[in-house]
Amino acid sequence: IIAKTIQPQSSYTIKLARRGIHLQQGRDIELMEGITVAEAMERNYESVTPDLPVTELSAEFERTHHHGFPVVTKDGRLVGVVTVSDLKRALDENHNFEQRTVKDIATVENALVAYPDESLATAMLRLGVRGVGRLPVVSRDEPPRFLGMLRRENIIRAYNQAMARRTNVSH
Repeated sequence: IIAKTIQPQSSYTIKLARRGIHLQQGRDIELMEGITVAEAMERNYESVTPDLPVTELSAEFERTHHHGFPVVTKDGRLVGVVTVSDLKRALDENHNFEQRTVKDIATVENALVAYPDESLATAMLRLGVRGVGRLPVVSRDEPPRFLGMLRRENIIRAYNQAMARRTNVSH
């Protein structure tokens, strides 16, 4: 199964298995190699700005029910990613919490990204390495330019659609 190919029993592969995605090595990996990130990603994914006060970030998580946001400048450059875990850690530290901004608590260095022209199989490997549930998608030509978000749900939906197409073709 692709779960074992990515990383045996990683948190990412366990979550895929819980959702009924047990990819067989060979045909299913070929299937995932044939789907691009651009085909699966969400293009209009909400983001937050680096200067958003941390005190307002909690309301954004509650309003959207997201577990993470890309941190994007007003001119569309990806700065990093901020998650509910980052917010919780900032609350626990409680050092000048009221004066802090999203950029102060976000992952801004070594943030994982995906490119629209790469395969879902490649993106899934990247997700599995760090056990994250989302990857910001950036332009390969203008690397910091934010294009959208790739989440587990997008991968599962794209896989199911590809399987349905495969089934229709074989019948």
